[in-house]
Amino acid sequence: MLREIFSSTKKGIIINCIYSIILIPIGIILSKIYSRIIDMVTQYRIEQVIRYSIVILLLYIIIYAVKRIVDVTFQRDNTRGRYQFRVNFYKRCMRASRRVFEQSQIGDILENVTHDIDRITDYVSRCIPAIIIGLVSAISYGIYLVTNNVLIGIIMICAGFIQMIVPMLISRYAADNYVEAEDEEAKITECIMSGYYGFANIKIMKLKSWYDSRLRDIHTRYTRVGKKQELMGAAEMSAQNLAESLLKYGTYAICGIIYMIGRCSISQAVAAVAVSDVFYSALSDIFSNIPDIKVSREAVKRLSTIYNADVQHEYKIDIDNEDGNIVLITGDNGSGKTTFLKRLIYDGISNIDGITAREGTNNYYYMPQKDIIADISIDKIIDMTSDIDRVTFDNILARFDITDTVRDTDMSSLSGGELKKINIALAFASNKEVIILDEPGNNLDAKGIDILMELMEESSRNIILVSHDRQITESANIVKYNIDEIKNGCA
Repeated sequence: MLREIFSSTKKGIIINCIYSIILIPIGIILSKIYSRIIDMVTQYRIEQVIRYSIVILLLYIIIYAVKRIVDVTFQRDNTRGRYQFRVNFYKRCMRASRRVFEQSQIGDILENVTHDIDRITDYVSRCIPAIIIGLVSAISYGIYLVTNNVLIGIIMICAGFIQMIVPMLISRYAADNYVEAEDEEAKITECIMSGYYGFANIKIMKLKSWYDSRLRDIHTRYTRVGKKQELMGAAEMSAQNLAESLLKYGTYAICGIIYMIGRCSISQAVAAVAVSDVFYSALSDIFSNIPDIKVSREAVKRLSTIYNADVQHEYKIDIDNEDGNIVLITGDNGSGKTTFLKRLIYDGISNIDGITAREGTNNYYYMPQKDIIADISIDKIIDMTSDIDRVTFDNILARFDITDTVRDTDMSSLSGGELKKINIALAFASNKEVIILDEPGNNLDAKGIDILMELMEESSRNIILVSHDRQITESANIVKYNIDEIKNGCA
């Protein structure tokens, strides 16, 4: 998972790392220039001071311009990588076993695809590079400080570790707080969705007060978690600001005292002060990301349930390995026939021996039991897709006696029989190798079912269907499997 995110964002990360590492020697050079300027000021060499000041100004302008370019590149690649990983995650969701989703709540999945993905992407693209860059920078600046003046260098290095105290304390609670907050947000989402889908039952059974109380309790817990998170964030920021102020002005005082007791020159003191900000900032980048590491690990755990889910093969059918098979799934109402068809879509057509989608699980056409309805005419749908053979589609509609008037009418205004015939025509006019039909005989008269049987027998493709219609179930040209046998792997 982390490797996939890095591969999508590596260009921006590498450019940002190179830029940050290049800034290390530039920072050291600037500190030396500052110390030279101080020497020139004490010697009243004003022209050289002006010349060096112009050099520093130009150098800062160049650094700022390059930084803007690097930031734009990094942000662009980071955004692209984030959405690429999100798309890949959605694809994994489609390939994952349906059991994973059956065991998950809508709210949990929503939090997975929003906050968890964002957290993990930031961890890979920002947190880890910041720690690496901070470590390289801190070591480089620390070596420079010690070589500049041993006493000042040792004191500043020791003082810089004050910034570690707050993140270490916060990291104990950050991960737990993140998980708690995400769980409560998921419960709120789940409660709202259940209220939306169960609105009629809530109204009929007069459960409004119960529903409001349930939502209020969840929101109260979430508010409590949110306040805790806000207080923790405010405390962390206040402590960091205090530490930065102490280090900044403490460094001035330390360098001044050491200079006054004759243990360093004025140029050494100025050089140390000049590099102190970037040195402390490098240490801060390391320490401040410690809580994010633990939080991101929790996000990885939460997301890995779906991301690392293996495709589960629970059903098996053995038939002749050739095209033109018509497979009928039989069984009592509620025995799981429609669920089986959907499982084929989720887990892959290749799950059935002898019925194979040569280009993967996308090479099938699925006609659900409930007809597709849209506020658009069928002709407009055909114009927008390249998967339907127009000539074949027209011929099938002609066999069903579908007139041009019907074809120009929005699908939402058609009768059940007209909709079924149009959806059957779409299925058999598609260029897919496998056709999956769920109750294709619903809303069809006897003539319509005869035409459906003719279409299936004429087709050279593999067809899998569920039906209770006697004309279909009693056909001699159809291979029949009972859903209970399929579940047990005996078919």
